Amino acid sequence: MRFRVVRFSIGDGSVEYIVTDLSREAFPSGEIKKLYELRWGIETSFRSLKYALSLTFLHSVKRELIIQEVYAKLIAYNFSSLLHAYAEEWKHYKSCKGLVYKVSFEDVIPIALRFLIVRMSNDTIKALMTRHLTEIREDSHNPRRVRSQTANPLGNRA
Repeated sequence: MRFRVVRFSIGDGSVEYIVTDLSREAFPSGEIKKLYELRWGIETSFRSLKYALSLTFLHSVKRELIIQEVYAKLIAYNFSSLLHAYAEEWKHYKSCKGLVYKVSFEDVIPIALRFLIVRMSNDTIKALMTRHLTEIREDSHNPRRVRSQTANPLGNRA
């Protein structure tokens, strides 16, 4: 089996390497870069689905119930994405101090789940989401703090 290494620069000036078995003729390096950028959006969606909607652990053992749980989480994710897109319209809202605000996706998920259980009006949803507005700091230079995570055993099953 033959592989090739594709090297291309990404936005911040660093270089990314991709190992692939796709031919040079069918997929030049520019095409590989476009596919990689599209794939990144899928990866971040899976991360949100896995951690924000707690799909890391399944509550069922039977195949049918696992499928049902995954579909329920996907529906909740899609609905939360709609609410988050609605909240993104407020991103351009500036306060009297000139700060720009946003609502994080993780803050929208409990609101979406609550709406699915108890029907709420649009004004109630908007009021709940405005409680979670956080300012966007463009001049922040603090590095991101990364915490290591360990696996939780499923020893509580009978």
